[in-house]
Amino acid sequence: MTISLLALVLMTSNIEHSQTFAAALPHHASLLTSLDTAQKQIAETKSKLLETAEAFGNKRADLVQLWQRSQALDEMMKILDEM
Repeated sequence: MTISLLALVLMTSNIEHSQTFAAALPHHASLLTSLDTAQKQIAETKSKLLETAEAFGNKRADLVQLWQRSQALDEMMKILDEM
């Protein structure tokens, strides 16, 4: 009798936990999908930020060059004004 009671308790426990486990599987799959999507979005954002930083670096170099030309022109104007 003890063995059959033990078997019944074990089977009941197994059924209850397997149902809980089965119910958790869709949530787990959904979580994995969400994490995968987030990782892809983060990688895309990082790539775009790197491109933007490079573009700003190029613009900065252009601005420095324009400023240097402006300084040279100012010097030329001063020399012409003295003549």
